[in-house]
Amino acid sequence: MQNEDPNSDGAAITRLLAKSNLKFPSRAARVRMFHLPTPDHRTELMIIYGEALPEDSTVPLRKEGSDVTQESPALAQKLLEDLKSQLAIHPK
Repeated sequence: MQNEDPNSDGAAITRLLAKSNLKFPSRAARVRMFHLPTPDHRTELMIIYGEALPEDSTVPLRKEGSDVTQESPALAQKLLEDLKSQLAIHPK
């Protein structure tokens, strides 16, 4: 699914990884977050965080994706905790 649309973010990250002989994991979960830093909310910072899932993960793989918060709430919570432990946004 990452390469279906050559102009998509997924295709772009796949090309970027390939330049370093890396590839996107076949099983992964991602969190998309949005930060609206201005009072009028016309500026947006989108953060996409992903982690490889273990091969024995019970989260189903579907072409259209799966909602991890519904399929595995504990995994969704772990992803958020991992993200929060590794990310900091500092204003200039």
